Amino acid sequence: VASVYGPLEASMSNELTHRAAVEFNIVPVSGIHSPSESEMETFLVQFAERLIETKDFPRCQLNVRIQMVSGTVGHPATMAACINALTLALLQTSIPLRATVVAVCTSELDPTLRLSRSTQYPLDAVSCGQTMIYGRRLSTCKFGR
Repeated sequence: VASVYGPLEASMSNELTHRAAVEFNIVPVSGIHSPSESEMETFLVQFAERLIETKDFPRCQLNVRIQMVSGTVGHPATMAACINALTLALLQTSIPLRATVVAVCTSELDPTLRLSRSTQYPLDAVSCGQTMIYGRRLSTCKFGR
């Protein structure tokens, strides 16, 4: 579940004169915030800053909160779900984006490529990552494994 708050007036410590600052907060399914969530937050901040037209909102801040409902932090399928939730939340708030993004978890099992929500395939996979579709261009991103 993702929510986007803003654009809001940025605090002095977060203010950027030429573009908006993006701040993430990932809430795990249970327990406390771990380094895995921090790694995901760093990846998603960089992703969001490239996706959002941040120059349209100088000296502002966008706060993004992702509540993990299920899944394992750091798992490629979880990251794909977070990217999709973020994209839908940004579209719902009508914040201008450079592209519309769709992410799926892909697993390469020797000669075959599998697209599945199953957690079994990534455990047996040679490589695993997300495939993101930006308009007509295809980009592959490796996170985790």
